[in-house]
Amino acid sequence: MKFKILIVFSIIFAFMISSYALAYPAIYSSYSRYTKHVTRAEKDMLQKCIKQNSKLKFVPIAVSMDRSNGMYYKFFCNAFKKNHQAPAGTYVIKIHKPFNSAPVLKSFNRISSLAKKKIWSTFTTEISWEDRKMFSSTMSQIIGVSYDIIAVSKSNEENVKYRFFCNSQVTAPGSSSRSSIVDISTFHEQSTPQLTIINILND
Repeated sequence: MKFKILIVFSIIFAFMISSYALAYPAIYSSYSRYTKHVTRAEKDMLQKCIKQNSKLKFVPIAVSMDRSNGMYYKFFCNAFKKNHQAPAGTYVIKIHKPFNSAPVLKSFNRISSLAKKKIWSTFTTEISWEDRKMFSSTMSQIIGVSYDIIAVSKSNEENVKYRFFCNSQVTAPGSSSRSSIVDISTFHEQSTPQLTIINILND
């Protein structure tokens, strides 16, 4: 009898997990967590795949991988205008490297552009201890999701704004890491930083 109850409970639990995955597909992904350690071979592959884009130069900040049907790569990149090296936004570039054949560019998505009135710095993986402490303190109000900073961009206007690129993971059974953009603003030096918005990148 106990064995039958255990089987029924296991079936119900499995159904709950699969239903959760269907209801919240954004938290389930076969891609690895982004890492800022992009190899020379990966950088060379990226440049070969995007060489047809003559207007922009791309500098990868981080990479995520999916080992299925060969290898899929997602590169989080700073973009620059080739003519005068001016920043031109942030992109996620997806590449597929099949078994025994050349890599293929699959998608080319701009995450953010630089508006004239809101000049953001390019993303950097060099994050100060003060910025990490501020991020941790601000995000402590978020329950059920963990965030790991990969890179940061800043807008030094009257109100300093921070834009953090992060690995994020929901504390739910079977959930995997996703990538998120977290915006935090400080209205003056003595104010408490405020969480502005969190965007999950469905790239």
